Amino acid sequence: MGDQPRSSRLETQIFDLLNFVLGGGEQDLKLPSDGRMHLDMRFRTAGGDTIGLEYDGAYWHAGNEAADQRKAHRVVADGIADLVVRIREDPLAALSPYDVVIRHKESAPTVVIATLLHLVHMAVVDAQTAHRISAILVASSTAPSIESITCDECWLLDGSIRHAEYEYRWNEIKRRRRAARRPAGKTVRRASQRHQVFDKD
Repeated sequence: MGDQPRSSRLETQIFDLLNFVLGGGEQDLKLPSDGRMHLDMRFRTAGGDTIGLEYDGAYWHAGNEAADQRKAHRVVADGIADLVVRIREDPLAALSPYDVVIRHKESAPTVVIATLLHLVHMAVVDAQTAHRISAILVASSTAPSIESITCDECWLLDGSIRHAEYEYRWNEIKRRRRAARRPAGKTVRRASQRHQVFDKD
């Protein structure tokens, strides 16, 4: 069944960690307007925010963008959550600015850190919850790499929380952006390595 066993296990680990930080967590909520649909997770923060979270594994959600968006709209329309944040596994792209893109086979703690940073960055959570998130991230033994935090603003936010050097992190972002612009499979040879071709006429 593809990556289903791992996805289910990973979703449970993600839920447990997010529930520790955000609180008020529930799993597998049935949608009133369509009993076949379920919301993966929901959290009620101290500030009263109701956040729905969906985990989209690349194996099962590739090519299902329209259906995933319809589901998110239905969750909000049914009053199940105020907002739906999707955790999308690479190479899936974000469907909204609130979505988090993670690397394939990323660990649950790193997925949770990326998600929490994005909730703060997008001002989804209240100030009290944002402060709690910051305190827990500082105390966490997991320090993510720039490869694990795909959002530039979240990477800078993580650096601010951990009192990392801003210039260093910004230089890493610039390197990542340059690499993303570089054509795949092409290398630039030095002038000394280039061969001149002359006509024999």
